[in-house]
Amino acid sequence: MDETESPIKRYINRLTHVVECRVWNYRICVSIMENAAEILQAAEVRKRGKRVQLEGKFIT
Repeated sequence: MDETESPIKRYINRLTHVVECRVWNYRICVSIMENAAEILQAAEVRKRGKRVQLEGKFIT
């Protein structure tokens, strides 16, 4: 019985490792997309006009 369990255990260990790697890759991609969205929102902030706000201070 031990001979049949050994390959199964190895398969489960490899499968678990692959799934964990995929999850971490997904999380990394999500964090990159969130950072990109923040950058795009910052780019949409008005940069021209009568008054431009820079770091909480108005520049005239």
